[in-house]
Amino acid sequence: MITGRGMCGKTTLIQEIIVSLLMKNKPDELKLVVVDTSVLNYIYFKNIPHLLWPIIDMQDGEMITNLIKKLYIICEERRNAFASTGVKSIEMINRAAEEYNNHHENSKEKINKLPYIVVVVDEIDPLLAGQNKKEFAQSFIQLASICQTVGVHLIVATKSFDRGTYYDDIRRMFNGRISYAAATSGQSRLAVQIEGAELLNS
Repeated sequence: MITGRGMCGKTTLIQEIIVSLLMKNKPDELKLVVVDTSVLNYIYFKNIPHLLWPIIDMQDGEMITNLIKKLYIICEERRNAFASTGVKSIEMINRAAEEYNNHHENSKEKINKLPYIVVVVDEIDPLLAGQNKKEFAQSFIQLASICQTVGVHLIVATKSFDRGTYYDDIRRMFNGRISYAAATSGQSRLAVQIEGAELLNS
């Protein structure tokens, strides 16, 4: 989770993370899901082969909630696959797939390795203030509760330092947090659970 006021650099940081991931991973190794509620921040990525779905460049809460639900189904399918093969991580299941394929080189039946999926939501605030906010928040929290264990990772940007049921519940799902400048020490504690972000210049 990346917190900070508007125009402070959150989007630039996310773009740099994406570029780094693209440089290190092939399309069959990494898939991206990008929700750009600011509409224009990710237009340079719209034709990359790593996209699982076209970039969502709108604030349609119902459409994005349905996308989150689809991702949850993917996570459930992966979790069931892990359970049926007796593995606990995406690394283990991909290693097993690679070993199987190596031992059956002449076979027509190959096991596809699972790609990592990185989900970017920039910004989440309009979705938590919109007409569909309750359903979106519940679906997002449900996804966040299981996704990391099956190779699905979330990057979320928010301008809000406020307390609120949905914000607090979503913050708890993120152990990794980055904060740009906060106005007060209280905002800093909300963002990263420690004072200090109020001393930043940007």
